[in-house]
Amino acid sequence: MAAVSEQRSGRVWQLLRYGRFVPSDGPENSRKEGTSKPQGTWKLFGSDGGDLNLSLTETNHLLLTKGAEVLEGFSLLNAQQWLKAVHKGDSLLFVSKLSNESRMFRVQVAPSGEQSGIDCCVSCVK
Repeated sequence: MAAVSEQRSGRVWQLLRYGRFVPSDGPENSRKEGTSKPQGTWKLFGSDGGDLNLSLTETNHLLLTKGAEVLEGFSLLNAQQWLKAVHKGDSLLFVSKLSNESRMFRVQVAPSGEQSGIDCCVSCVK
């Protein structure tokens, strides 16, 4: 399967890795005194044991799936108000903030045929 494919349901990019930030238990969103950096660890998933895909549907939903399991999924309606995405090289970092709760996850886009992972990541951002 190509890293970028057109489907009736939208666009799909194959991923090498997915990581979800898991905050530490503690007061005030697990932040140490005097710092604004959240404390926690990254839970990592590889593409082994099932295809790891990032999909953008025609109905403007972003889905991150591993095989048949949905790891992340949300509507992009009004996303500019609560979702930020940054890309560097072949990776994307997503940060969502609703009310006082925030979530972070990152993905590494797989290369496709003659396209590098960086090129596939750029096509995902567009």
